[in-house]
Amino acid sequence: VSLHLLLSPGWHHYYAFLPFVFFWCWSRGEKIFTGLGLMLIMLPVTFLGSHPHVYAHYSAFGGTFWSVLCAWCALVRLCDPEESM
Repeated sequence: VSLHLLLSPGWHHYYAFLPFVFFWCWSRGEKIFTGLGLMLIMLPVTFLGSHPHVYAHYSAFGGTFWSVLCAWCALVRLCDPEESM
């Protein structure tokens, strides 16, 4: 996670909380959106050695947006509607 934050463009630091949200959701049993979101976060770091413009493509395709959307979906699935009333 820290490698991703060090290598990513400057504005990605606004989303530094995402790995913590994903690990919190994972510990509470939400595996689908959490796993997908973690894979989306780690995707640029994985291809950094073979694809030099990976962060430009990641940003162009909205990688951060999709990972935030996965975090939101994971949190919504963990919400208890009875508890929020």
